[in-house]
Amino acid sequence: MQSSSTFERISSPNRDIEKIPAPLRSHISSPKSPNLLPSRQDSRQVYWSKPGCCQSSNTYPCKTLFPTTRLTFLGSDFPFRGAKGIRFCCGPPNSGPYDVFPKVENPSCRDMSFTSDGSLFTWCTNQRTSVAESKKYETICKIDDPSISQIRLSPKGTYLSTWAQYKAKENVQESCNLHIWNVKTGTIVKSFIQKKQIGWHPQWSDDEKLCARNVNNEVHFFEDAKFDTISKKIFIQKVAYFSLAPGSAPYHVACFVPGTKGQPSFVRLFKYPNFEGSNSVIAQKSFFKAERTDFYWNKTGKDCIFLTSVDVDKSGMSYYGELNLYYASVKGETAKIKLGKDGPVYSVQWSPNSLEFCVVYGCILCFNIF
Repeated sequence: MQSSSTFERISSPNRDIEKIPAPLRSHISSPKSPNLLPSRQDSRQVYWSKPGCCQSSNTYPCKTLFPTTRLTFLGSDFPFRGAKGIRFCCGPPNSGPYDVFPKVENPSCRDMSFTSDGSLFTWCTNQRTSVAESKKYETICKIDDPSISQIRLSPKGTYLSTWAQYKAKENVQESCNLHIWNVKTGTIVKSFIQKKQIGWHPQWSDDEKLCARNVNNEVHFFEDAKFDTISKKIFIQKVAYFSLAPGSAPYHVACFVPGTKGQPSFVRLFKYPNFEGSNSVIAQKSFFKAERTDFYWNKTGKDCIFLTSVDVDKSGMSYYGELNLYYASVKGETAKIKLGKDGPVYSVQWSPNSLEFCVVYGCILCFNIF
């Protein structure tokens, strides 16, 4: 396996990121527009906007709508989830409320999600889960289940995954709390027992021909939505986190195994369905001081950044714990990404062109493009 250890810092905007107002502490999804530039609405988040948009560091087109707890950016429309429910607004240059979407007044909106191409939008409240097409936001599917708290659409919007808090009862047979629904028919395709909320959702390839989920520290794969038959499994000790790469076949998957008894943690990259034998690993990176990891694939699914974290920073330099960035590619290249200053990493985001990525990091925030 080849190794690369350097990244070129190609831009560090001269605007002082500490001066950017930060009323939002938001999750921001990847946009669908291909011609975007790095921008930000939050001093600790990064997204990509159209050239010429959002150039004023003090401009929030929709900041007066209502208190916001979550923002999803899709290139032109902004859905907000906050204390008054869900609202949409248009991004620059036509900033303002987006009245096509019917206002959801329920303050108990728990989650929301787009498909990868932005064609469908789903949200759930303490009453029901709804799916709407994003041209006129007409509802095409409703699930009247008040227990649902997490939702995720498959890339093409064929399937909707829902998760509810698992509740064990004595002398009662375990009931499934993870359901995969057919959006068109509104019927359940398959149900599973999923006790942990972390990593609950099944992951899909972009063509929806492959689905994977973490089951008792193994990764199970299903082909062509045949959920009664496990087509392949990844057998390595105690897989804590995994990530199925976007893009078309051949499919790739990254797995994180935390270290034990003085042994390092590691991330391994595989090409589906080759999971067995010494030659099955196409890239591997080992490291210490890692209990968890978040994976960030570029749009092509060929390059992956992973952010590792541990709760306690033994050096005492940060109460955030310790975080590190690493890189791996399906060509076998691996590297540790060295940042310009110490401190926590707040946000990582690939450009839609898959050639650059942004990192927001540091005790005094720094914003760089690599």
